[in-house]
Amino acid sequence: MRWLVVAVFAVAACAHGPTRPDAPPEALLTWADKYPLAAQDLCTWERNNPQEAMRLAQWVRDQPIRVVDALPFAATHPGFRPAADPTWHGHVPMPGDLAIAHLLSWALRHPDAAQQLEPPALKWTAEHHGC
Repeated sequence: MRWLVVAVFAVAACAHGPTRPDAPPEALLTWADKYPLAAQDLCTWERNNPQEAMRLAQWVRDQPIRVVDALPFAATHPGFRPAADPTWHGHVPMPGDLAIAHLLSWALRHPDAAQQLEPPALKWTAEHHGC
C-alpha cells in the first residue's frame, strides 16, 4: 500500500513539474486537437519545406501583429490570391515570399483554424518544422 502512495506522488510530481523547453505550447496542442486536418496540412508543409518554415518563424518573431492580422484576413477573403497580390494591405512584410504566400493560401483552405492559430503556436511549428 505504501508503494502505491509513493507511486501516485511520483506521477503527480512529474505531471506538475517543469515542461521541457522544446515541448509544444499548450495552445498548439489544443488547436491541433480542434483542427486536426488543418494542423496536418500546415505541419506537413513545414516538415517538407524547412527553409520556408524558418522564414515563417522569422516573420512571426519580427511581425507578430501582422500575423494576427494576416491570417484572419486571408481566411475571410475567399477571392484573395496571395500569389497574384503579394503586397495586399501592407500586411505581408516580405512581398512575393513563397512561404508567406503558402501560409495565406493555407488560411484560405482552413479559415476557422487560421483564425484560431496564435502566433506563438505558429512560431513553434515553424521552428520545429512541423507539429
